[in-house]
Amino acid sequence: MGAKMRACPQIVAHSTMEVKLISAAWCTRCKELKPDVVATCAAVGATFSIVDFDDLEDDDPLKESIKSLPSLLFRKSASGDWQLYGASAFDSWKQDATAAAVSSGIADMDF
Repeated sequence: MGAKMRACPQIVAHSTMEVKLISAAWCTRCKELKPDVVATCAAVGATFSIVDFDDLEDDDPLKESIKSLPSLLFRKSASGDWQLYGASAFDSWKQDATAAAVSSGIADMDF
């Protein structure tokens, strides 16, 4: 991926879960969703970063796979496959991240 990614410094990862929020500066829904994504990542111990959609090259496979903004890329482990979630699937991602954290002993909370 050729886009700039910014790590969120207030998050300390406790697991190998990773979340990338694909967003754009002009995207109002991205701005609305970001605090909840950050809070969820912190709660489940996931590493969080932001990918600026506008910084992706036009022929980048990630850019070609994004159908709407915001979108989330999530993987449960460093060797796991990335799963793509559109904004309409945010609740599903939240459940998957929480379940992964609970099964790995990182978290025992329900969102």
